[in-house]
Amino acid sequence: MRRETHKFGMWFVICLMAFFWGCGTGDDADPADSPTDNPPPITEQECAYDGQCDGSVELATCEVARCVEGECVASAAPTWIDCDAEGVAECERGACNESGQCVVVSAQDGTLCREDQWDGCTGFQCNAGSCEEMTLLSCDDDNACTDDSCDGGECVYASNAADCDDGKECTENDACVDGACVGDNICECTTDDGGEERPQTAAAAAGAPTRTSSSSRRTTGSTPSRGARNRTPRLRAGLLGLAAIAALAAIFATSGPDSQATADNPSGYSFEVGDPSTGTAPGFDLPAAAGGTVALADYEGRDVLLYFQEGLMCQPCWDQLTDIEARWSDFEALGIDGIVSITGDPLNALTQKVELEGIDAPVLSDRGLEASQTYDANAYGMMRGSTNGHTFVLVGPDGEIRWRADYGGAPDYTMYLPVDSLLADLQAGTGRGVTR
Repeated sequence: MRRETHKFGMWFVICLMAFFWGCGTGDDADPADSPTDNPPPITEQECAYDGQCDGSVELATCEVARCVEGECVASAAPTWIDCDAEGVAECERGACNESGQCVVVSAQDGTLCREDQWDGCTGFQCNAGSCEEMTLLSCDDDNACTDDSCDGGECVYASNAADCDDGKECTENDACVDGACVGDNICECTTDDGGEERPQTAAAAAGAPTRTSSSSRRTTGSTPSRGARNRTPRLRAGLLGLAAIAALAAIFATSGPDSQATADNPSGYSFEVGDPSTGTAPGFDLPAAAGGTVALADYEGRDVLLYFQEGLMCQPCWDQLTDIEARWSDFEALGIDGIVSITGDPLNALTQKVELEGIDAPVLSDRGLEASQTYDANAYGMMRGSTNGHTFVLVGPDGEIRWRADYGGAPDYTMYLPVDSLLADLQAGTGRGVTR
């Protein structure tokens, strides 16, 4: 009896120890069976906006990733958005048609072409599917006594000896001399303003016309001074071939606020917040219209406002930049040290446009939109991804994104907003005050 009791006690102790060492705790169980350490796989990709869905779903041609009710899904791309089609020639592009197929269509009128052949005087743009020459700089000074030409983006006016008419009844034998139309005085007569036009020499007074010195024969106002005649500032007439497209953009610029003002959007101009909107701003190093290159790293230790814009085809976009510069003290009051504008246009055309507009801020040429795409700035515009929209990104002194607003997206396609409205949204988004 004592032995059986001993056996029972021994087995009781063994079982009790086994319980605490694993029998009842599950410590020796297969880790795969633990619901805490190995939760079931997540089948839905959570998202708040479309930009968070990039690369998260497999896409076919003419599909885009969309955030639908917090889930990333493949959705049909907008009709006629750009796509990679085969056999695309000059002034053609790939585009998604209504059936979701990527087909070759004519490039939009005004699309720049043959950029390697631009010389500062002439450029090329697509028109009805053909690449046609356009005038970048008009050098016609409306003076018959000069031969007008453009050389390397500057106007040259060479004097000629052509026949001309100086418009005076008391002269004859009119001819071009030193770029001005002059003639021999043959009479003493009264001019339209009541003054007298007298012979310049005694021989002329006696009826024997003679030539006078070229300096006295020059017609006032008929031609610029020699210095101005030989070289004029570039683009004084300015990018004539793009005026029609700029007018189209102006339609969208004239509209007022498109939504109710809120605490986060006091301007009333609706905007999206693209990706990235936080974290480290993607770096870039791009050629500048004023010469050299400008990198984001150049602004380390300072606040810089990046302005991604459509470019040459959007005059309101340039008005936006010049108006910002005119009110720059208000941006400085927000602690912003500089502004950099980025567009996909060719450098030589930007150089002339910046000079024409009198812009001091760096304007950078991002051909191919490689830098712009790292900010997804070309997703918010009216040109179906082929140009930037109207995006502002504030980068802090540590290179981190502080605020972002994409105004250029559908359906409003805002390409200009009043500076006060931009300042209001900036102030709301950053919590900084404006001192007037």
